[in-house]
Formats: sequence, C-alpha cells, structure tokens
Amino acid sequence: MTLKKVLELIEAKRSELNKVVAKNGLNAQTTLKYSQQLDQLINQYNQLTASNNKNFYIS
Repeated sequence: MTLKKVLELIEAKRSELNKVVAKNGLNAQTTLKYSQQLDQLINQYNQLTASNNKNFYIS
C-alpha cells in the first residue's frame, strides 16, 4: 500500500472515530475498536516511512 493511500485511510478513520466518540463517548467499546483500528493504520504508516527513510539513506 502506498503512503498516500495509508494517509487517506488514516484521515478517514480519524473522522469516523470523532463521530463515534461524539455519539457514544470515550469509554464505549465501539470507540475502542475504532481507536485500535486507527492505531494500526498509524503503525503501518510509520513502518512504511521508516523503510522508505532507510532505503533513502542506504542509496
């Protein structure tokens, strides 16, 4: 997956999370689920950027 696509997914999930929080509150199970999904996307983005930076410095 490209960095651009992951960033798009992060922004979409962040927006969804904000809506879920507004509707259900911070302590709801649904909120936790969306937050964990956002965390996974952010971790994926970090892994992609780390590997891109590593390749940049090796070249």
